Amino acid sequence: MPEKKERRRPRSLGEAVASLFEVPLDAVVPMTVCTVRGRREVEAAGCGGILEYGPERVVLASDGGRVTITGRMLAIEDFQEGSILVRGEIDAVSFDEEAV
Repeated sequence: MPEKKERRRPRSLGEAVASLFEVPLDAVVPMTVCTVRGRREVEAAGCGGILEYGPERVVLASDGGRVTITGRMLAIEDFQEGSILVRGEIDAVSFDEEAV
């Protein structure tokens, strides 16, 4: 008898809709999407603004809280329409659900 696949239950309506229509979750629910390229740059789309900026730490506002990028020699290369590009020596990208 074939093994029965266990289905994971969606945590939200947005997740259920994304699954049903087979589209990425960020197409249905507003969220910040971070793309890390090596340890040299982070692109964050869907961020609401810059809360803190320095050579070792960049903190961004997002719908889900804060996004913190830490490293060395960090520089904001581009920021427009909710998208930001940070370059430098990236150590970590972390997410905090604390309200902004």
